[in-house]
Amino acid sequence: MAEEYENKAVFFGVSNQDTIEDGKGYQADYEVPYPLGHAPEVWELFNDPVRPTTIVIGSDGAVSTEITGPVTYEGLKKDIEAAL
Repeated sequence: MAEEYENKAVFFGVSNQDTIEDGKGYQADYEVPYPLGHAPEVWELFNDPVRPTTIVIGSDGAVSTEITGPVTYEGLKKDIEAAL
């Protein structure tokens, strides 16, 4: 989806691996095409939110959608389109 919305939306992820090293391994193994922060450092910054959490921020900089739990391609696409 990051590639589909290239130049229209920015994606940033956070790995939930047990260590930073494991998270970097995941990023390399799966060729994640967007910046990836690594647990536990990022989670500490946000008071350890429920994982997974997906946040869509609109072009105005405000949170458009916040989803706790798994997301579907169709659902995320709808949320991104609404935020653009």
